[in-house]
Amino acid sequence: MFCKKINVEHYIHTTNEITNKEILNNPINRCYFCKKEIFSTIKKVSKEKFGIDTIFDGTNYDDEFDYRPGLKALNELGIISPLRITKITKKEIRFLLENNGLYEIANKPANACLATRIPYKIEITKEILHKIETSENFLNDLGFKEFRVRYHNEIARLEISIDEYTIICDSLIRDKIVKKLKSIGFKYVTLDLLPFKSGSMNEGING
Repeated sequence: MFCKKINVEHYIHTTNEITNKEILNNPINRCYFCKKEIFSTIKKVSKEKFGIDTIFDGTNYDDEFDYRPGLKALNELGIISPLRITKITKKEIRFLLENNGLYEIANKPANACLATRIPYKIEITKEILHKIETSENFLNDLGFKEFRVRYHNEIARLEISIDEYTIICDSLIRDKIVKKLKSIGFKYVTLDLLPFKSGSMNEGING
């Protein structure tokens, strides 16, 4: 719908990273292998189907200050990141979108891949990803916007934005969350006393 609005052709090509053992083993540089596979495919399909050699991506300047092993793969493949090169931050991106009438995406919450909810070195499986996805879909339906359900084996650790603490204070909401997440397969449902922070699983890792 958005691409149609701005008159951009939208082509979908499905990849299957879930079969790549280097990704599923979930090392601390997992993102490198994932980006390498995805953008290698994008380059191949773009060249074969559209005759396109130059690929841009949406990496921004803020990504320079977090642990981002995927940046190495982008550099190796010659992917160009205009927002990163021109030092445009996430906050500035949202400002520019809103001031150019693109309200539907200006305030869209960040949505990193589900694997970022799993601690490094815990093997990634379809079952774990399904647990996380089902849990987060449920919280989204309850009205939460900025949050993560972090996977710790039997424990689901909820990170929510400080602005949404009032929602979790409602005992009926809490009861619904606990009941649902336990039905999904978690034994314990916990709330992190620190508010939601994108990339919190990377704490303690030096880029």
